[in-house]
Amino acid sequence: MTNPTVHFWKGDEAGCGFYRCEQPAQALRDRGWDATDGVRLERERFHEVDTIVGQRVSREDVSKMWVNLRKAGDKRLVYELDDDLFTVDHSNRGAHRFFMAPQTRQNIINALRASHVVIVSTSTLARAIRSYNKNIVVIPNFIQERQLDFYDAPAQYTVGWAGSATHRMDFAAEAEGLKTYFEGYPETLFKTIGVNYADMIGSPEHEFTDWCQDMDAYHDTLRFDVGIAPLRRHLFNDSKSWIKALEYAAHGIPTVATDYGPYPKFVEHGVTGFLADSPAQWLESLTALHDMALREDMRQAVFAKAKENTIEENVCLYEEVLSQS
Repeated sequence: MTNPTVHFWKGDEAGCGFYRCEQPAQALRDRGWDATDGVRLERERFHEVDTIVGQRVSREDVSKMWVNLRKAGDKRLVYELDDDLFTVDHSNRGAHRFFMAPQTRQNIINALRASHVVIVSTSTLARAIRSYNKNIVVIPNFIQERQLDFYDAPAQYTVGWAGSATHRMDFAAEAEGLKTYFEGYPETLFKTIGVNYADMIGSPEHEFTDWCQDMDAYHDTLRFDVGIAPLRRHLFNDSKSWIKALEYAAHGIPTVATDYGPYPKFVEHGVTGFLADSPAQWLESLTALHDMALREDMRQAVFAKAKENTIEENVCLYEEVLSQS
């Protein structure tokens, strides 16, 4: 049977669009599929494809088009979602203003209901939206094999974090433990990529690198001894994926993460990193990783885990969903 032609209609050119659309499209092409991706759906391509994977369909005009496509019945519609857009916190002002508006919420619901199938990144997110569409498939976030690179440790002991401007509430939630650690170990360098949150944890010695849209170049910036993944206990975060810890793992970097949401499902406490549930545990965990032997054991273990979580090893999950009629 011939594979359907597929277009992944990205919601953005950032990490979400890359991991959930661009990356699987490339993996499918490598296996002989006619799969494309882009933030625009060109008219010519629109007429060529059998299946459209629409990421975060939420604008009123696009939602109406999505519903009309389902009524026409000549294309298979796959809704792609990586976040619980119904619980965006007010600290993320722009996203909160847009996604929490009643009209936007209804646009999303209409598009979800009109879709043949919905792909999400976590089982928690699947439960959150199941009332709008029963046909939901969980496909976790993966990395590309080419991103696997076991770096040498930096010259100065470094704790790092990478992410967007949506994580201020997460740093606020874990600031006490992080501040205490950096006050006790002022020789530790704090490296941030994307947004600089050093001021929230007492402004330790730090290095800041701007966000890079090129994912290969971005991965080259992930050079530190230990990665951190603070997370506020919030309904929105409950549905998030473990991608941050996986990005670190791709370079043999153990993670200290909040014991909440996605991280207990990825970070094996004491083996590939630590889970922290209090300021004292953040201090204890980060301090324990000063032990070079322990850190090296964790580096080897977490790198092995990253090898199991590549898109090349798991593209069959997309093939299964997209080959259904």
